[in-house]
Amino acid sequence: GSGAANQVAFWSGASSITGEAALYWDSTNDRLGIGTSGPAEELHVIGDARIEKSSGELGLYTPVGGGTVPVLHFRDQSTAADWVLKHDGASFHIQDEVAAGNEMVTITTQSRMGIGTTSPQEALDVSGAIRIGAAVNTNNGTIRYTGTDIEGRVGGSWVSLTAAAGGGTPGGADGAVQYNNGGVFGGDATNFFWDDINNRLGIGTSSPEFPLHVLGSIWQFVMTNSQTDSTSKVTRLGQNHYLNAEEPLAMLVGVSDSTDNRVIIGGGTGSGNTATRIEFFTAANTTTTTGTERMRIDSNGDVGIGTSTISSRVHVEKDANFGGLGGATLLLENPNVGGSGDAAVVFRIPAVDWFIGIDNSDSDKLRITPDDEPEFSSLGITIDPSGEVGIGTKTPDLIWFNYFRKHWRKR
Repeated sequence: GSGAANQVAFWSGASSITGEAALYWDSTNDRLGIGTSGPAEELHVIGDARIEKSSGELGLYTPVGGGTVPVLHFRDQSTAADWVLKHDGASFHIQDEVAAGNEMVTITTQSRMGIGTTSPQEALDVSGAIRIGAAVNTNNGTIRYTGTDIEGRVGGSWVSLTAAAGGGTPGGADGAVQYNNGGVFGGDATNFFWDDINNRLGIGTSSPEFPLHVLGSIWQFVMTNSQTDSTSKVTRLGQNHYLNAEEPLAMLVGVSDSTDNRVIIGGGTGSGNTATRIEFFTAANTTTTTGTERMRIDSNGDVGIGTSTISSRVHVEKDANFGGLGGATLLLENPNVGGSGDAAVVFRIPAVDWFIGIDNSDSDKLRITPDDEPEFSSLGITIDPSGEVGIGTKTPDLIWFNYFRKHWRKR
């Protein structure tokens, strides 16, 4: 037959072989050209190519362990533009200019598609803006652009994603917190106001001065764990503990049940840590900050009044005289003149009580007696308002006589 060097021979007739430039073998570089006598790759086709398989997969493969990845390369010879389809074993990539590796689309084995990113975090992850148009169907979850608004399909209806609920505008004046008002936004800046400059919420006021400012005519703040009638209710007010992992510090607990209304200070709940010290402060006027500590209860249950250094169960100190009381530190008073009840202190140990005080039922006599009910006992010492003293009797008949020698005598 006839032909030129490097042309691939083929049967041109029943008994003749020929060759032509359109089917060319480059034996130097081991390249086959179809439609070209200058193949630039192992297989170089100028013209249309068609690959078919009667059944099964039709694939582009590389040898196992060959260190390469399957790449399908598209090139426009007139503009030298390159597009590449590549599978690197973990993701499928669409790139332009394979040398530069500019990523256009990435599809991962987790069924995530990234546009402009090689590590998509959601089913569709776009690095950049997107443009949408009209919807073809009415499936829930669809987003569309109507030409004037962006809408989403929810519960069988198209809902605006840019306008207020119900298609209206925000209700109320600037700063009004929005709420559902018959299917549209409502707002009442006078009674429900957000100060976005200072981050303050006002309830009952449009000028909040604190992070939460409540203004009301009767009850400004009511808390409860239940609204069910005839049910025990508990309210807890606390603050975060020094250690974040700990339960809060229990400041106040309120309990209302079928038998009691209780206010518990500093503890009383398994949901909070108990106070180790409770302090009480007052001030001389209404414009004093901090003030002065007047009383405290320490972690032992000891009480200090006028002192922060407690040395007994109840420790009372004072640094100024009380007018008209001779500098007394403690005043016990029964305002029921001539009636029942005493102004007294009872000292008790398991075996005996000692009463020291004024017996209101017996002419206001001062009694010191080993009995907590002095009206029924004649023991001890009795001093009547005239200064007469009785020892072992409730009827004093001794006076202290101080003339030359001090002695007692009977009246």
